Amino acid sequence: MTHMAGHNRSDEIKGGTDSLSKGLDLFRLIADDGGHTRISQLAIDLGYPRTTLHRLLGELLRHRMILRVGHGRYAPGVVLAEIEPATHFNEQLASIARPLLQTLADNNKCTAHLGVLEDAMVTYLVKVGDETESLDFTQEGGQLEAYCSGIGKVLLASRSEKYLEDYLASGPFIPFTDRTIISPRILAKCLAEVRLQGWAADDREAAQGLQCLAVPVSRKGRPPIAAISLSHDKVLSAGCDMQSLDALKSCAKEIADRL
Repeated sequence: MTHMAGHNRSDEIKGGTDSLSKGLDLFRLIADDGGHTRISQLAIDLGYPRTTLHRLLGELLRHRMILRVGHGRYAPGVVLAEIEPATHFNEQLASIARPLLQTLADNNKCTAHLGVLEDAMVTYLVKVGDETESLDFTQEGGQLEAYCSGIGKVLLASRSEKYLEDYLASGPFIPFTDRTIISPRILAKCLAEVRLQGWAADDREAAQGLQCLAVPVSRKGRPPIAAISLSHDKVLSAGCDMQSLDALKSCAKEIADRL
């Protein structure tokens, strides 16, 4: 009898864990999509029965983890803002990334940045390494237009098709140098290339003489939460650039792993 009771208890725990796992998977899909896609389409790959899907949606709604934004469409709920404000998370992110970026900058004799996308602008959370006159326009807590920076391109390229359509239609895009991409058509093509290759470059587009490489900070198969870059004011060979890119990717992975 005791053995049977223990067995039932074990089944209950396993069932509860399975339900929690399914609910978290569903919530991640909703959070990544941001309310653009109907849940019936969004959850196809999960393979949940209709009754299970509706039960999980009901629980997420009840706990204010999600909210209904249209027929069959859901977005993250207000409870997340109450539990973990973005500013607090950014502070944690910067704290984790700073020593890793400092090492990266020292090893490559460049300036390293960490940035996030806020209101279609890049907000710099960390700036460490060599200081050059051409980098005076970036500072921690400061913002820069996303279309002319490596970090901005990486983060824009990860956004939904609808987001990019709205962004590209929000011009005009002001040139910072004679190399700044200001054509929505050319910028769209550039962002498509960034999405495919997984990294972005800023070739004297934000400031004269300044070049940078940027990569996303994300788990495999997940949208990036931030991006990091190496910036310099000297012309590097293709080989040096590839070395910098490898170092950036390694640093980004370590930041993501620590998060």
